[in-house]
Amino acid sequence: MLAVAVLAATQPTGLASPGGGLAGPLTVAGVAGAVPVSQGAISASQPAVGSDGPAPPLAASGEGAGSRASAARPSGLPASLAQLPASTPPDLARAPLAKVESSITALDQHMALVAARVEATRQELTVAEIDRARLAATVVATQARIGQLRREVAEQAIATYIQPRSQLLEVFLGQRDLDASARRQGLLHTLIETNEQAVDQLQQVRQDLLALQLTLEEADQQAAQMRQVLDQGGRTLTQASLARAAVAGTLADRVNRLDGEILGHQQAEPALLRVLSKADLAAEAAVVVAAQEAERRMRAPIEAEITSEFGPRWGRMHSGVDFESDNGVAIVAARGGVVLEADWMDGYGLSVVIDHGGGLSTLYAHQSELDVTAGQRIERGERLGWVGVTGNSSGPHLHFEVRLYGAAVDPRNYLA
Repeated sequence: MLAVAVLAATQPTGLASPGGGLAGPLTVAGVAGAVPVSQGAISASQPAVGSDGPAPPLAASGEGAGSRASAARPSGLPASLAQLPASTPPDLARAPLAKVESSITALDQHMALVAARVEATRQELTVAEIDRARLAATVVATQARIGQLRREVAEQAIATYIQPRSQLLEVFLGQRDLDASARRQGLLHTLIETNEQAVDQLQQVRQDLLALQLTLEEADQQAAQMRQVLDQGGRTLTQASLARAAVAGTLADRVNRLDGEILGHQQAEPALLRVLSKADLAAEAAVVVAAQEAERRMRAPIEAEITSEFGPRWGRMHSGVDFESDNGVAIVAARGGVVLEADWMDGYGLSVVIDHGGGLSTLYAHQSELDVTAGQRIERGERLGWVGVTGNSSGPHLHFEVRLYGAAVDPRNYLA
């Protein structure tokens, strides 16, 4: 029976094993010195190769490969990082400037998160590669230990079992007394037990080698997943950088054109003020009553989105709001009143100015064609003209101003 066990223990064993995640820290000592490994599921200790005395078996600990597989990290970047933010407007040339600016901020924040994940993964991979090299050295040392144990087991088997059994019988019959024979028989039992222990130790070390190689495969899998994160992170950063450059380029172009438009408005303001002076603003200021205040709300002059707000813009004052629209869309009066001007007005292009009384007036600029004349009485919602690109215009849109006693105020405070 023991000869069969010796033969089985000295045969090579296939080491293929399924992959899986790593469950915890690994330390293998004594095979080739202490070898700490950051990922694994085995703790072991035995004398170095070539040392005297039998080596205690490696002790496996932790969960099995099946449960370790569940601990494996997901491959690639999380979906939230792999995909670019959805905040970028589909039509950058016409989207509100605030949305364009916020999309740049979102891309910057996203790139910072991806870069942080890539850097953290790169550091993890560096540590993992060092630990993997140590683990590979431990596997090599364990294989050498197995070879040594196999030779020792084979030599002991030859010494105790390969010689003919008749020789053992002659030795037993040739004893002068029964005590001497019993001592020799006890010695033979001791040799047999020693062989059995050596076989058991060899089998245990081979099992531990299987576990070590499984851990090595798992380490390779996790390293491959980390490299996938690095590759995908690099691609995501490139895409985000290109997207940001496109958005920033569009924003810069729109800012330059809008800056020229605002400059044209400022240059045209003296002409606008001359038009507004046609109304007796001082007299009207004294007759503002509660009824007028109740009618303060205006309707939107066109059904469109405001893409540029009232207020300071890059060192200049934007004195109204811009409604993004297509050429030829009808423009209507925000409130009833009297047309003070319906003509070309320098940077404003073809424009209409309406006096609503109580010091309140409105301006409708950059029209392609006008449908009213100066002095005409206009009702709320009545057509004034059509959207165009006349004057200093960055594209088809309506520039709409509200003036109170000649001073530009935020139209949003008046629009319903």
